[in-house]
Amino acid sequence: MTTWVVFIESNTSGTGRLFIQRAADYGLKPILLTRNPTLYKSMGLEEEEVLCVDTQDEDALFEACLHLGKRGRLAGITSSSEYFVGAAACLASRFGLPALAIEVIESCRDKTRLCQYLQSVDVRVPRFQEAGSISAAIEAAQYIGFPAVLKPVIGTGSRGVKLCQNLSAVEEQATRLLRQERNERGLSEPRRILVQEMIVGSEFSVETFGDTIIGITAKHIGIPPFFVETGHDYPARLTSQSALQIEKIVRKVLHSLNYNWGPAHIELRLTEEGPVIIEVNPRLAGGYIPELVLYAQGLDLISATLIAVVGQQPQLKKERNHFASIRFLMATAEGEIVNITGIDEARALPTVVDIQIYKQAGDVVQVYGDFRDRIGHVIAAHPSSELAISCAEQAHKCIKFAYNPSNIKDSYEER
Repeated sequence: MTTWVVFIESNTSGTGRLFIQRAADYGLKPILLTRNPTLYKSMGLEEEEVLCVDTQDEDALFEACLHLGKRGRLAGITSSSEYFVGAAACLASRFGLPALAIEVIESCRDKTRLCQYLQSVDVRVPRFQEAGSISAAIEAAQYIGFPAVLKPVIGTGSRGVKLCQNLSAVEEQATRLLRQERNERGLSEPRRILVQEMIVGSEFSVETFGDTIIGITAKHIGIPPFFVETGHDYPARLTSQSALQIEKIVRKVLHSLNYNWGPAHIELRLTEEGPVIIEVNPRLAGGYIPELVLYAQGLDLISATLIAVVGQQPQLKKERNHFASIRFLMATAEGEIVNITGIDEARALPTVVDIQIYKQAGDVVQVYGDFRDRIGHVIAAHPSSELAISCAEQAHKCIKFAYNPSNIKDSYEER
């Protein structure tokens, strides 16, 4: 009998393809429900692994899963996409399958709601105000002070997040965000944005599973005014005191939210006064962080997530104590890629364990100021954190892209 594990849409890079591969490795039959199969061409999915469904229609999703259940056993329903974790959890609940409580997901995904809740339980968050108009955003920024951070209330991958130094920058960014009716996936955007205090301090994320803290990731952020993540080091090199501070606040966050099932990716900044929570993402980390955990500690968080999704208890056992670093190759110009050099040189470096180039000569790229600017990555792993970091950075410098500038129209297609 076929044992199905259903994915409601997916990341188009990072963990997306890895989830499909891991499911097959466990003898499960993965199937991706999507309204746009062409979005996943680069993932190399087999025809029988994709089913075209309107993934914004819960009843259509239910009928598709009901049909699959007649052709085999429906073992689990999930999503590796931030935008569809809620839909997957609702659907899993309707079929009596394991998932994080939808109330927890909704509290995390709405950034205003999360800030309000954490503030009510004495967890420090940036000062914030929600705005539903340009004038309200300007008033909020004046109250909070400059520089101020503007972002959508629902989003991922640093999309739409911008540091604004003055009122004119606030007006421009608020206008752009509030006029945007749909996101890069074609989903409706809430007519609300969040204005926040800029927190000064190093940025980290904490990877958790249920009520277990897996580890802390150090983040590298691109050039302001944007917040695109350009690299990660895992586990983060921290003093024992700083690590304890972070772990204490994260445990409080998980307990307060009643977050007791599956993975979470909690983002924070460490200030002189202690950690400040920025976001709680009700899903596994993106950006290949799960692969860093696997290279560094031998713990497969993708497999652990799948095991939980099908109703079993994963063993969160770390097999080694190494370090892993990723550096993303970022689009630095808009236009057609005409040449890519240095890949073999980078691959020959010691401790480099993975190099992927997401684009090829002839592809046209844009610069968005978010995750879509990533056009490749290098990963290095070693028992020494210094060697892992230095080798990843050296490999990153080896690879060069040459561009032929061209006129590009804006697009919502997710890259």
